[in-house]
Amino acid sequence: MKKYIVYLVVAINIFSCTPEVNVNDQAPVKFIHASINAPILNFFSDGALLAKEIEYANASDYLFIPNGTATIRLESGLSVGQVYLYAAGAFNLAPNTNYTLIAADSANKMKVSLLNDTLDTPASGKAKIRFLQTVTDSIGTVDFFYNTTKLSGNRTFNDYSINNVFHRFHTVDTGKITLSARSVTGTAITSLQNVSLKSGKIYTFILRGSTSGTPNTIRAIGFTEIGYN
Repeated sequence: MKKYIVYLVVAINIFSCTPEVNVNDQAPVKFIHASINAPILNFFSDGALLAKEIEYANASDYLFIPNGTATIRLESGLSVGQVYLYAAGAFNLAPNTNYTLIAADSANKMKVSLLNDTLDTPASGKAKIRFLQTVTDSIGTVDFFYNTTKLSGNRTFNDYSINNVFHRFHTVDTGKITLSARSVTGTAITSLQNVSLKSGKIYTFILRGSTSGTPNTIRAIGFTEIGYN
């Protein structure tokens, strides 16, 4: 798993082109913006603008990128003279393989990780969920619970970037459920109640925010749900 970090204090110009490629040679990539103090971001691949104005704790649809080595840039602004590059890197994409590219940490040290998404459709009456821990504050090691069942334990910031165990999906029963994050000693960190999981659906839940975030806002510690199908 590769991480790429780029800091910039200069403006750059936009160059956009759309490569012609057979749809069978493309890799779907979903972008998640989890960099808490970064502005609205635009997603470029090999110079082509594929998604624009992605806000914090939001995600793009799947973006179809030619397989092979893709040069991806995350920028703010769309007007010449007002564009700033926050991160850039080269990523190897296999054809017909689904990925999530997630940007986390603060804007001046943004960490970008490419995750392989295994999106096999759950059986009837089942859903799939996973947790991504993007909180940088000193909240300690985190355990994630589905109702009272611990689904994923001993989680730390950005752990999904170095161990694929931490970005795999878990098969669970559907219906109204409660998700929670707790310290390893059992202290409650946050919870999300009355989550409706539907049969055959796949979800990512990111733990986002900061202990200093304004309560009841997107920058307070909490969960954000992202659907995958």
